[in-house]
Amino acid sequence: MVNWKEERKTSRFGLAVTDEMYEQVKALAAEHEASIGEVVRAAVSLFLSSESIKYRQESIKNVQTGRKRKSK
Repeated sequence: MVNWKEERKTSRFGLAVTDEMYEQVKALAAEHEASIGEVVRAAVSLFLSSESIKYRQESIKNVQTGRKRKSK
């Protein structure tokens, strides 16, 4: 069980979670009658989708300008 009384807690994925962040996710989950896990999965999905869109936009721009893609 996670002790959210600590100032910062590192999850098993190596992400630091503050009490404020946890409370925001908990409130959002309650508002939408969802579990905390569902809210976190949705947030990660949105983030990855936005990163994918940025990558595609950069690729299109690079093709249009003739530049090669940056390696990551």
